[in-house]
Amino acid sequence: MTSWPIIIDGVEVGAASGGVYERRHPATGELVGVFPDGGAEDARRAVQAARRAFDDGRWRDTTGAERAGVLHRLADRLRDRGDAYRTWESRQVGIPAGQIGWLASYCADVVDFFAGAARTHAGRSLWTSPSTLGFTVPEPVGVVVAITPWNFPLVLTIWKVAAALAAGCTLVVKPASQTPITVIELARDLLDCGLPPGVCNVVTGSGAVVGEALVTDPDVDKVAFTGSTATGARVMAAAARSITRVSLELGGKSPLIVLPDASPTVAVDAALECFVNAGQQCNVPSRLILVGDGHDVLDALVGRVGRLRVGADDDADVGPLVDEGHHGRVVGLLREAIDEGARVLVGGPKPAPFVAPTVLDGVDEDRRIVREEVFGPVLVVQRAKDLDHAIELANAGDYGLAAGIATGDLDAALVAARRLRAGTVWINTWNRTYPELPTGGFGASGLGRELGLEGLDAYLEPKTVQVEPARRAS
Repeated sequence: MTSWPIIIDGVEVGAASGGVYERRHPATGELVGVFPDGGAEDARRAVQAARRAFDDGRWRDTTGAERAGVLHRLADRLRDRGDAYRTWESRQVGIPAGQIGWLASYCADVVDFFAGAARTHAGRSLWTSPSTLGFTVPEPVGVVVAITPWNFPLVLTIWKVAAALAAGCTLVVKPASQTPITVIELARDLLDCGLPPGVCNVVTGSGAVVGEALVTDPDVDKVAFTGSTATGARVMAAAARSITRVSLELGGKSPLIVLPDASPTVAVDAALECFVNAGQQCNVPSRLILVGDGHDVLDALVGRVGRLRVGADDDADVGPLVDEGHHGRVVGLLREAIDEGARVLVGGPKPAPFVAPTVLDGVDEDRRIVREEVFGPVLVVQRAKDLDHAIELANAGDYGLAAGIATGDLDAALVAARRLRAGTVWINTWNRTYPELPTGGFGASGLGRELGLEGLDAYLEPKTVQVEPARRAS
């Protein structure tokens, strides 16, 4: 299959304009798919479908058990179609298929978690006087627009869609224009699993056109966005015109602190997460803060990074960047840092679409490569005198998505976890996420949380009900 549709009200259609666009594999140039180039009219029709589906109660008024049934069937279907989803994701993103063998099972686990949550979320009650009762009822927020990114499209869409459906919301999903395949297939699978038409709609096209139309539509109750901090700020400003609720999962510049007593193997294993998906993740450990000498850790890291294999095949360790424009930005930041005196310990720029996994040392703290999100396979080494200094360096800057510490000292680890300004702190590991635990960031890394029961709460509004005894006519 090379052509995919827009899905509105359960029907597969093309763009109202008739326009289409292509996506090709970022390394091989192979045609990956042809997609409708949606516009404002398509966005409006999708929102109207979601609005009707919410207002008539076809999903909102189902029981938690009924919603759970659809979601559990989806989880089973994801597991059954795991190879297909992995192939689609690999070809459209460029990530080597060997790195995402976990994709379908992880996404199915997230869906199963929210299926369970659909049956258990509840309000609270209390006697407000000896004869009056007050209680709260969690109700779905309404029509949700989910705008998802290109780096892990299935995972980051599942986080939103599973939670919103568990809450009883309806959705319009706008996938990144480079990577819509797995999102479209997810919507198809939901329909096959019994989701009523109109509850989950998908519109492909550019963010500037489709995204803008969705975010500013007055019939939208909430926007859930994952992407860059700059784009998130524009989404938030646009949504403010209609006082639309917003949750944002944005960028990061995450530090990994390594104390002198850390196991070099543990520290290096954590630091190597910087190069997964060619560094195209918001929570990668892109800053390595060494306390003390750190030569053993750094030597071991450079040795292992130098053995990572760059390529477009399924077994490569580091794949291509998503497109030439992004490659140019990453290489530009890298060359700027080198021109400013950074030492390349391993790696460096390569012709598009690749960048070799790179470790830089000797970089001043105020340089862009230290403070800005690169979104590529580039790790910067920083030096700290002690743990206090390391935490100060870690907390510098605008972001607060994730942080980590490698140490054998549990007391030091807990001190760091308390003081680090980050939504997630990993100790002696990195990038372990579970459906039960929320993820999100401080500062410029976003607003709100995904996953966990907090992720479900993001799609619910509490309604207060007060009951007084009926007064009889005298």
